[in-house]
Amino acid sequence: MTKIRTLFVCRGNTCRSPLCESLFNNILDANLFLKETFEYAKSAGVQTYTHKVSNGAMKIGAVHGLAKRIKEHQCTQFQTDLFDEYDHILCMDTMNRDHLAHFSKNVRSAMKKVEYLRSYDPNSDGVEIDDPIGADLSTYESTYQQCLSCIVEYMESKTAHIKHADINISKFSKNGFSSSKISVIFICDDNLTLSPLCEAIFNKRISEDEYLSEKYNQSSSVRNFSRRNSGWGESCPDKLITLMEETHHLDLSMHETDCFSTDVYKNDVVVTIGDKARDKMLMRKAMSNKNEFLLIPLKESDHFNSKIKIENKTVGFLYQKSLEAVNEVLDTVSKLS
Repeated sequence: MTKIRTLFVCRGNTCRSPLCESLFNNILDANLFLKETFEYAKSAGVQTYTHKVSNGAMKIGAVHGLAKRIKEHQCTQFQTDLFDEYDHILCMDTMNRDHLAHFSKNVRSAMKKVEYLRSYDPNSDGVEIDDPIGADLSTYESTYQQCLSCIVEYMESKTAHIKHADINISKFSKNGFSSSKISVIFICDDNLTLSPLCEAIFNKRISEDEYLSEKYNQSSSVRNFSRRNSGWGESCPDKLITLMEETHHLDLSMHETDCFSTDVYKNDVVVTIGDKARDKMLMRKAMSNKNEFLLIPLKESDHFNSKIKIENKTVGFLYQKSLEAVNEVLDTVSKLS
């Protein structure tokens, strides 16, 4: 029996399609009978511009158990010869389809393989999967849930003629981001050391504590500048990644710097590190008529600052100070709850 070959396509292969590829393949691993029908899926973008998955896709993917595959993903540019390699090409929106039509070079049989992934959504008449690029984690979660619903329906439709057990998606269907939970974001000037370290410690704490996981969403972090003023997509220093993994089993390898946007104000708690970020948030609170967020300003110190030299003798102090900062945030929120 020839197995079905599936390709997911979005614009840059940074958010939607790599989430779909990882999710599809993890569902196969969790439901071995599906491997009799499907090959592992792949994904591509019609206008790739980087080799990295977006920060939001990595974080939401990790929440849903897709960390390993998302971490290994390399963005792939769609090429015309891919039409011959796949049976079903599932795109995310009309722009993707228009680009695929261009790649098809007017070969009608090629475009017959192209479908909207959203056409498999049993709960929607729409044709597009929302593009979350640059948005907050709640938007990424919404996109993930759209993809999950469509992928399961796609699998069901291709195996309807075969008697099989129900597709088990219990590992993947929990809500990774809830509006009823508290959302926390950490801000520092560079988003390379202090804020990602606090974010990682915070997320590890809540993932290991059932009470905290029911109360908080996974946190995020940004740098204190907009995209027009500063780059994005940088990784933490290699030495910091290595030492934190070796000494504290803390994984910073998936972090990519993100830049400040108005989505920051949607968080319930904004934690600033350093005077510049604090002053920016104080100005926002002074100008706004809304009680938007709880501001928790943290001060830099000798062992807790963005200019600290990362080496064996300093990393222990840096971790301890970051842990103390996270505990301060949790204690402050707890007292006000």
